Amino acid sequence: MDNLAFSKEATSFLKLLKLDQITEEHLDILEKHGIVNFITKELLLRKSSDEQVKMILSGGLPIAPKDLPIVTFLLVKNYQHLFQDIFQFIIKLDSTSKKNIASFPLFEGGYLTFLCKLLKNDPLFVSHLISLNKIDLEIVDILANSNEPEVLYRISHMRHIIQHDLNIVKKLLSNPYTPDEALTYLRQLYVELNYQETEEEEKVETHETESKEENQDIKTLFKETQHLPSNLKRELEENLAQRISKMTTPEKIKLALKGNKSARMYLIRDPNKQISLSVLENPKITEDEILFLVKSKSTPDHIIREIAKNNNWSNNYSVVRDMIFNPKTPLDISMNLIGKISTADLEKLSKSKEIPSALKNQALRIFLVKTGKKQ
Repeated sequence: MDNLAFSKEATSFLKLLKLDQITEEHLDILEKHGIVNFITKELLLRKSSDEQVKMILSGGLPIAPKDLPIVTFLLVKNYQHLFQDIFQFIIKLDSTSKKNIASFPLFEGGYLTFLCKLLKNDPLFVSHLISLNKIDLEIVDILANSNEPEVLYRISHMRHIIQHDLNIVKKLLSNPYTPDEALTYLRQLYVELNYQETEEEEKVETHETESKEENQDIKTLFKETQHLPSNLKRELEENLAQRISKMTTPEKIKLALKGNKSARMYLIRDPNKQISLSVLENPKITEDEILFLVKSKSTPDHIIREIAKNNNWSNNYSVVRDMIFNPKTPLDISMNLIGKISTADLEKLSKSKEIPSALKNQALRIFLVKTGKKQ
């Protein structure tokens, strides 16, 4: 709803919608100023049955664009038990409608909190909240549970808010959907905030005569390392393992496709091939991760085969070379790729004591042909 569709006088009466007890006088005012109609009046008075509400949400009764924010507000106010239907209704709305809902003045406090819990995975809605300056510490705490990387990236860089609560920074760090680009910044911020917290405690416990120069040296060291404390690293790893262990297979597949590096490296070891293979479809997976996988002797055959089938990776020299030099790579894969490596690497391969003899002999034959040397 464009709030300009109402007069200033009418807008001032919107707060009547928040009342628990609606009188005839209230209704007269709301109807006089065009704030409620037949549909919204029934919702306001809680006279609509669940079935009628579901019919409205499914499109059975058309809703004028200007009425969408009021309808949404009244649903959140009076029909929260139908949260799944409300969610499905809002998520399908266009950008303008979502922005009008986000900007609706009655969406504040608990009403806005409920809405954010419903739409924490909707980047468009969250983007509107940010542009409207409707994000505070409580909202960020809700959004930190999102499983949408774009949402997490946006709130991770809202330093002016998250710097006031170290626990929210930790929550973002432990969320496997938080993108790696945001994690770099969050680690640095955590170290800095943790130092400030420690420094405040030390001011109470230590004498004022302590060397300021020494304090500055410690502060510089904290900022430059950007490394998380080992106890927090362990905590984050344990949290990740616990969180993933409670996920269903579809949830793990979703995380494999959209999660950060920590999540990818954990799920690549999942015994369910559908889950582990989904990791390779994650658009954020890096060359370093692929190189780690093709080098590792513990990487399952099906992962190696999938990497070899991918044109991007099978045309990457480093990936091909490391795959061939890994003695655990299936022999048919190595034999198929061996023609792609340089003569220098062929010579090294022919002298390797780890690879299968058939591959070693093939490397020697190709090396001799390419160099014209005799055995």
